[in-house]
Amino acid sequence: MIQILFCLFLLLSLVGVAIAAFTTTSFTAGIVVTVIAVVLGIPLIISIVAHYDLLRTQSRYGLSNDETRLFTRLVPTLLCQPERSHLPYPEMKRSAREAAIGIIMRQRETGTAK
Repeated sequence: MIQILFCLFLLLSLVGVAIAAFTTTSFTAGIVVTVIAVVLGIPLIISIVAHYDLLRTQSRYGLSNDETRLFTRLVPTLLCQPERSHLPYPEMKRSAREAAIGIIMRQRETGTAK
């Protein structure tokens, strides 16, 4: 949760810099600073969405922190498997997530956590 708040704080500060540039300097400098703030804000927005998605997955399946770390390592590995290469990306991503959850649930049932 702290990561999301940190990203939102950075995003708000970038927006604040853009607004300050518009009000205190020339119009051209305000546009330049706004474009820079938007470009710098893109990775922050992506990280917020990814973190929210991971938290949603964690709460949906009741994953512990260790299982969540395992999930984040398994999904990219499963995405690279050749049997998923023919699928469209959203389907491939969903399939890899389901497979990762299946592996974690099997480990949970057998008690063999890595």
